[in-house]
Amino acid sequence: EVKQTVNSKDLERKLIGYFPEWAYNSEAQGYFKVTDLQWDSLTHIQYSFAMVDQATNKIKLGDKHAALEEEFKNYNLSYKGKKVELDPNLPYKGHFNLLQTMKKQYPDVNLLISVGGWAGSRGFYTMLDTDEGINTFADSCVDFIRKYDFDGVDIDFEYPSSTSQSGNPADFDLSEPRRAKLNERYNILMKTLREKIDAASKKDNKDYILSAAVTASPWVLGGVKDNSYAKYLDFLSVMSYDYHGGWNEYVENLAGIYPDPKDRETASQIMPTLCMDWAYRYYRGVLPPEKILMGIPYYTRGWENVQGGQNGLHGSSRTPASGKYNIWGDDLDNDGKLEPAGANPLWHVLNLMEKDKNLKVYWDDVEKVPYVWQNQERVFLSFENERSIDERLNYIKNKNLGGALIWVMNGDYGLNPNYEEGSSDINKGKYTFGDTLTKRLSNGLTNMGACSKTPEDSNNSLEPINVSVDFGGSYDHPNYTYDIKVKNYTGKEIKGGWEISFDLPKSALYKSSWGG
Repeated sequence: EVKQTVNSKDLERKLIGYFPEWAYNSEAQGYFKVTDLQWDSLTHIQYSFAMVDQATNKIKLGDKHAALEEEFKNYNLSYKGKKVELDPNLPYKGHFNLLQTMKKQYPDVNLLISVGGWAGSRGFYTMLDTDEGINTFADSCVDFIRKYDFDGVDIDFEYPSSTSQSGNPADFDLSEPRRAKLNERYNILMKTLREKIDAASKKDNKDYILSAAVTASPWVLGGVKDNSYAKYLDFLSVMSYDYHGGWNEYVENLAGIYPDPKDRETASQIMPTLCMDWAYRYYRGVLPPEKILMGIPYYTRGWENVQGGQNGLHGSSRTPASGKYNIWGDDLDNDGKLEPAGANPLWHVLNLMEKDKNLKVYWDDVEKVPYVWQNQERVFLSFENERSIDERLNYIKNKNLGGALIWVMNGDYGLNPNYEEGSSDINKGKYTFGDTLTKRLSNGLTNMGACSKTPEDSNNSLEPINVSVDFGGSYDHPNYTYDIKVKNYTGKEIKGGWEISFDLPKSALYKSSWGG
């Protein structure tokens, strides 16, 4: 059995950034390339995304051309003013070649291949059906990181939960018939990956990494009864964003740090759950804090036609923001247009503010995050800035967290060297992608030093007793009624008078206002 341990490497603060494979040929994405990554600030780079091949159960590239074949002939590849060229000695080109070229300058940056994502999790459902499928996938992951010289694998399966219709609606034909078994099979997958990655580490004399990006949604987590997968991870990254968005009418923050009783979506709950603090308390019952990372969004979500609220916050709207307030819209509709979501890189919002003095930043002193409000157009956008980054650093330090995960790196901002005053080109504004927030995070994490080793997780003086506890009865998420059955394997009588208690964070006890 693989046992959870904490070593000195676990105690190092981590700053992990997602690289979006598709950004290099997208105007709205800033034509962002591997050479534009914040290499001198990040400790880990997660390449998004690979997928699970439904035909073979093996890991496969999301865009083979971008990863291995693109020659970037029409691109200016440079880093800090110095020209960067593809390494002709590598048997592949594309982003993977640039990753290895840049890693020669930054050998301490770990490269992980991230598998899944919102649009790339479909293959997980069928792969998990059989042990053979799981073994095939795990073996292929080891082959992949060896072949392309990655340092590990990150699993971003959205979502291994029994909660009905959690995950991408495009996957419901595969996900819904399998819901009851997903949590159990996911645990087997992670155990198998850990064993095979450890075997490869021993053989290659290299410490390969296994991590996972996990949901922060209490609705989704209501269908995850067994978190034993976590003990197989080097670290766990909480996707503590997308708490609110245009999928419903509640105008609230995208990624609040602390709970707010005024959050209209959770106002009827015993405790507000849509915030990082709730997610931390949930996962703290699973892992020591030094293995937990806070997710930070470098993008916005928002609404237009907002009614009520304080400068829009806690207001209501059934109209997600569109047009200039939505250059990173979630999906394309049937006409090939971006569906309204109020999704934008942070730098684009700063450019909008340069042109519109009625678009202003406000501060939520409860959840400790900023938001942007245009009173005439009644537009609300979530936001991140230096002040919220400082609040996140304080939280990481106070909770002894392992660091932070950023989605996504081309959303950070800096001054644009190609600025053209008055230009309507979205990439010619005063701001473009940069390293303002990333550098602030990096400096803050460096200054706070390594994590402390959590005493109670390393020195449990209680003698274990060989019993098992099982739950029966009805299961109707999110309201549970259980029959508890205890099996005694000690060979001795357990006399009456004993009580069973569970080390469960209060934050996990909630009554949902949305009925799911």
